[in-house]
Amino acid sequence: MAVLVRNAVIADIPAVSRLLIETWHDTYDALIGVPKVNEITARWHAPQALAQQLDTAGTCFLVAEADHALAGHAYADARALPRLRIARLYVLPTWQRQGIGHALLAALCQRYSSANRLVLEVEADNAKGVAFYRREGFTETGQMSEDGVRLLLMEKLLG
Repeated sequence: MAVLVRNAVIADIPAVSRLLIETWHDTYDALIGVPKVNEITARWHAPQALAQQLDTAGTCFLVAEADHALAGHAYADARALPRLRIARLYVLPTWQRQGIGHALLAALCQRYSSANRLVLEVEADNAKGVAFYRREGFTETGQMSEDGVRLLLMEKLLG
């Protein structure tokens, strides 16, 4: 299976929104409940909110296609280079564990070759997400709480 990672364009926004909503329900319904997931995705993953991020200076909004369908998405903030903050990295449940998340991470590192570390936050009870980042070489550097949710702070040193 060939994976194509590319910069998103405005025409991708509805599909990215659907991807985020589906992935959030798959990941978080059991952890924070359907009503909370609906509330968050309506705010964070609405097409108009995502469209504004496409043109944010110092950020990277990527999509991954597999078999000519949108299968993954990553959004990173490079405004504090050499520290690259991964704000979102999601792969549709049917495409998980097939190298798409790895391809998105690799594309971010390639685009920001001056980055010396990747940082992110992941919900502590998101077992699939935590396991993915550990497989990718991230280590836990701390914890925090946001809206009553425990988050792990993770980083990966590059170079």
